[in-house]
Amino acid sequence: MHRFCLILGSGSTAGSGYQLKSDQNGFKLKDKELPYDKNFFEKVKISKDKFPALKLLKHPNLSLKSLERTWSLIDLAFKFRNGEIDISKNKWNDFLNRYGMRNDLGKCFKSWYDFEIFLNKKEYDYRRNNRRAVFNKDSVESSPHFFTGDVGRELRMLVSRVYSNLIPPKEEQNVFRKMFRIMKENKLSFDIVNFNYDTLVERNLELPYTYISPHGFERPISDDLVRVIKLHGSLSWLESGSGLPVIFLPNEVDPQYKKDFWYRQPAIVPPTATKDEVKGVRSNSIRVIIRQQWSYAREMLTKADKLIFVGYSFPDTDGHAKELFSVSLAHLSTDKIFVCDKNSGKKYINKVRKDLGGKKIPKRNFFLNGFKKFVNSSLKKEIVEIKTKVKEGEKE
Repeated sequence: MHRFCLILGSGSTAGSGYQLKSDQNGFKLKDKELPYDKNFFEKVKISKDKFPALKLLKHPNLSLKSLERTWSLIDLAFKFRNGEIDISKNKWNDFLNRYGMRNDLGKCFKSWYDFEIFLNKKEYDYRRNNRRAVFNKDSVESSPHFFTGDVGRELRMLVSRVYSNLIPPKEEQNVFRKMFRIMKENKLSFDIVNFNYDTLVERNLELPYTYISPHGFERPISDDLVRVIKLHGSLSWLESGSGLPVIFLPNEVDPQYKKDFWYRQPAIVPPTATKDEVKGVRSNSIRVIIRQQWSYAREMLTKADKLIFVGYSFPDTDGHAKELFSVSLAHLSTDKIFVCDKNSGKKYINKVRKDLGGKKIPKRNFFLNGFKKFVNSSLKKEIVEIKTKVKEGEKE
């Protein structure tokens, strides 16, 4: 049985038909449209009272509009402060080049020393203001560098509040549901590799599905079962300070922080190339589950017969994804890879080809008018053609 693999990025969520709820406690919205990764902080305006650490994280030469870029900076700062990055082996310019951060951090900081000065100033200002977010009030950090911990918790809280409170579209405007029904009606077996934290796939699948746990898939594999891999975790996965394994819940987790070692939060990780969760030697509940996602994603992609990228922006900072694609897709011919995104121009097409290991995907396989138009006008036609080709291949 031939299997498709859908690879979902933030563009699939933004084009899904779902909307943000009206202004909520702690942030205001430019409009009700869901943000893409690149315009997240243009759409979502945070308040200084509710997110003081996150609001303080700014630099005159650093544009923090992207959720992915912002969380990459926070993750880098936290791991740098906690000694998880060996700067003797990671020269600053080499580090920036390797992880696609030269155009961001390279303009602001010339060395690790400059980066440390920046963090020291932020920590000093944060302590001097003596204003922590309400949900951080009970934390008693033993480390003098608690600013990086607070800003990380604030961003998790913000992501949870934004994507856990969405207004569903009318049935005829629900793009996810329409896509999955087309796949189902055409009796196509498929799996999903999801870079998003939200639960829109799970809400709209209408097919049996399974997550991958540390012990393997939770249900026996069959042709109609959809395997869902979430490479950056999920808002419905519970990580706690108890040391217990990550728990899969039916609904989104409400983050709570009481003491430094008592907390409940969504098991999500930043989309950054410094992810110790993927390749590092340290081990805890979230790192175990995230490594499992990436391991099985590699296996699924290697065995996939057809691939459709939906709304994935191929971010420079997610070096592990580039490596995953270049290695796992070596077996696929270029006519079996399709790309749907709200983008345009030769530059984007060339970037996709480069990030997929130099594969020269035909231009006709690019659908650059967005997720909604792809599902409404192109997907069914492509599915029928692909299905016919599959049958012809089986006869041969």
